[in-house]
Amino acid sequence: MRAVQGMAAFERIHLIVMDSVGIGEAPDAAAFGDYGVHTLSHIAREQGGLNMPNMAVLGLSNIEPIAGGPARKVIGNKAASGTEIIEELGEEHVKTGALIVYTSADSVLQIAAHEDIVPLKELYDICEYCREITLEDPYMLGRIIARPFVGEIGHFKRTANRHDYALKPFQPTVMNTLKDAGLAVISFGKIADIFDGEGATKAVRTVSNEDGMDSVKLPDHETSFLPSLNEPINESTN
Repeated sequence: MRAVQGMAAFERIHLIVMDSVGIGEAPDAAAFGDYGVHTLSHIAREQGGLNMPNMAVLGLSNIEPIAGGPARKVIGNKAASGTEIIEELGEEHVKTGALIVYTSADSVLQIAAHEDIVPLKELYDICEYCREITLEDPYMLGRIIARPFVGEIGHFKRTANRHDYALKPFQPTVMNTLKDAGLAVISFGKIADIFDGEGATKAVRTVSNEDGMDSVKLPDHETSFLPSLNEPINESTN
């Protein structure tokens, strides 16, 4: 076979047509009531991602972002307010599946994604991988933060499904001392995440300031305990 300019020559090419496995709408889809069709990505989203390593090697996710596929581009890559950057880049993210990556004044790497575009498990898996490769110098980071959000374009809202992947404390904390002494150390909000679970005997997730304060006041907690509460996991602007 004669080589096409800019492409390698192949002796043989196999073309496989998979019926009913659509990968995006045609330019005139709206005229036929098919606007927004994308069978493969919809299946991937409902299944929490697809594991298709052979298709991935062949470049499937390079054609269109597919949940579970290895190829997701990155947009942002700058210091920014968390609420402002999803308003700035949220529409592009929804249309392309690219991850919104940003940082703030702290030693953190934050990855934001719409829950309908990037399933939570995939977002968490990405953050766990980033955590693994930033545990030591020269790329050691304090936290990798998953920042999922929902909503329509122009009306995005971050959810309580945030998750922080932090470094373990470099030495025992007050919480460790109290726990080792047999006392209850109950973490509220994202404290358990920030300390990577160290020193806490129980973790209570919260969704707002009010929820956090109400949780601390619950009467069924032990009489001797250290409550540790941080800001709500979905309302900070960072």
